[in-house]
Amino acid sequence: MIADSFNLPDTEGENKKLIQRHPNFIDSVRGMFPEGDEVYPGAGFLSQNHIQLCIVNPNCIIGYFNPILQNGDYKKF
Repeated sequence: MIADSFNLPDTEGENKKLIQRHPNFIDSVRGMFPEGDEVYPGAGFLSQNHIQLCIVNPNCIIGYFNPILQNGDYKKF
């Protein structure tokens, strides 16, 4: 644990900042959740597979997009 390596009494205030700047601090975590039925036999993909991200360090986010509005000329999904 990073706090133990610094011999910190707690993880609040300036101590928290020190921990967050440590090279071994985990900036983000990704989890893969396979759920549902096979899309087709032997596919390796399930109908409800999804991935969740937890971004702890906001500096890891270098950009994002704004979804566009749906075009009424096409079917909705």
